[in-house]
Amino acid sequence: MAVVAFPLPVRTPAPRRQPTAPERNREAVKLVRPARTRALPRAGRATSTVRRRAAWGLVSLIAAVALAVSACQVLIAQSQFELARLQSDAATAEDRYDRLRLQVAELESPGRIMATAQERLGMVPPPGVTYLTPVPSESATPTVAPARPSDEAVADDWSRIKPILATRP
Repeated sequence: MAVVAFPLPVRTPAPRRQPTAPERNREAVKLVRPARTRALPRAGRATSTVRRRAAWGLVSLIAAVALAVSACQVLIAQSQFELARLQSDAATAEDRYDRLRLQVAELESPGRIMATAQERLGMVPPPGVTYLTPVPSESATPTVAPARPSDEAVADDWSRIKPILATRP
């Protein structure tokens, strides 16, 4: 294997040009910040960081509130659909209830009962109606209520019972 060496180019520095008069004055003038201003960039950076974090926090809070409000709206809409469905079901059930009541009233009508009794069961209407009236009997008369005890009997009973009750708490 052959090794070939190439010479590296030599860099020569460019000649310095002489500064002009305004450039010389510029080099002589040096900007110096006052002591108060030097501390501001650090405080400004910290303040801007705090402001940036506060802004992000505020934006996050607003986004969370917006998300919560939209979730509540979705729940309300779902509840309204459920309520509308339940009202429809209730109206349907009420219509069915009314139809069934009409059917029961038709089935209970005396004319229908008489027609069914005559046709299916072979019954015939009676030739006449006899009404019976009850006769008062001895067992139907009210008994006399027992007389109320006199005050003397109650006082005697009380005087006999009081010593027994006084010994108990």
